[in-house]
Amino acid sequence: MWAHPVLGEDEVPEPQIEHPQDVIIRVAYCGICGTDLHCSQPAANGMVSFGGAARFPVVLGHEFTGTIVRTGTAVTSLAVGDLVAAESVSACWECTECRAGHLNECERGELLGLTVNGAMAPLVRVDARHCYAIGRLADRYGRDQALRVGTLIEPLGVAHRGLTRAALRTDDRLVVVGLGPIGLGVIQLAKAAGVAQIVAFDPLESRVALARAAGADACTLASMHERNTSPTAVVIDRFGARASLVVEAAGTTDAFELAFAALGPRGRLLVLGRMPERVPFDTNRLLSSALTVIGSRGHAGADAFGAVINKIADGVIDPSPLLTACFDFADAQAAFAHARSGSGAKTIVRVEG
Repeated sequence: MWAHPVLGEDEVPEPQIEHPQDVIIRVAYCGICGTDLHCSQPAANGMVSFGGAARFPVVLGHEFTGTIVRTGTAVTSLAVGDLVAAESVSACWECTECRAGHLNECERGELLGLTVNGAMAPLVRVDARHCYAIGRLADRYGRDQALRVGTLIEPLGVAHRGLTRAALRTDDRLVVVGLGPIGLGVIQLAKAAGVAQIVAFDPLESRVALARAAGADACTLASMHERNTSPTAVVIDRFGARASLVVEAAGTTDAFELAFAALGPRGRLLVLGRMPERVPFDTNRLLSSALTVIGSRGHAGADAFGAVINKIADGVIDPSPLLTACFDFADAQAAFAHARSGSGAKTIVRVEG
C-alpha cells in the first residue's frame, strides 16, 4: 500500500547493462498512460489509486520508443542504432508461467515504470527479448512520426491480446466502454478484423468523435442522459439485441456496471481496465445467462507487438489520430496536467532533445 504520491523531477543513476540480454535505449517519446496518472495522484483517502503492483520511488513511463545505444553480450536480434518499442511486462523467463509461454502472468515479473524505472527519462534499460524493431513504421511515416506512433503499440498490444483471449468473431455485436487509446485500439482492430457492429461509450465528446471516425456508433453518456435513455437501451436499439462481446476499457466501477448490463445471453465481458477497488456484480445473472468474464493484462509473449506493428506498417490500421498532444521533456509536469484533464486521447512527451 502506498499513500500521498508526489509527481516530481529528480536525478537518478544512468542505467547500465546488468544482464547479457539487456539493451540500453535512448528514449525518443513516451506516452502518459492512465496508470501513470493513477500512480502520481492520490485518491480521496490519500492512497495511490492504481490497483496493481508498484514500487516507489520509480521513474514512470512504459509506452515508449527510442534508439538502442548499448547492447549486452547475448543480444543478437537487435543492434545499436535500431529504432524500437518495448513490452512493459518484464518476465523472469524461468517460472512455470514463463516456461509455458505465459509471460504476462509471470510469477516474478517486473513492470516497467511501476516496479522498475521506466522511460520518462533519457535512457532506459530493457531486456532485448521484450524489444521490437519499428523500422517498418519509419518506412510508412518517416522516422520522427514513426517514433511518435510507436508509443501507441503498447496500448494497442493490450487491446490485441485482449481481443485474442476473447475470441473476437466477425459477427460479434461489440460494445466498447471507455475510449482511451486501449478502447479506441479495440475499435480499430475489430474493424480491421471485419466486425461490422460496434457501439461505444465515453463521457468525453472528443473521444467519442475519434471512435466515430474509426467506424463505431459512439455516444457520450451525457447525451443519453439528455435523451432519458440508458446505454443498454442504446445497444438494443442499434443491434436489436444485447451485446455478444463487451470490452470494459475504462477501469471504473460505473463502466464495469454499464458493460455487465449490456451483455446478452452467453455474452463475453472482456475486462481491460484495472479498477482502483473491488467491483461487485450479479453472479445470479452470470449463471442464468451463461456469461463469461475474461481478464487480460499486458501483451508480452503473445506476439501482440509484432502483430500490431505489422498491421500499422501494412496500412491495415492507422492509430496516428489518437496522438492528440505532445509536450517537451522540460514541460513534463504540464503534460501530466493535460493528460489528467481528460483532453484528447493520448498525450506524449518528447524525451529526446
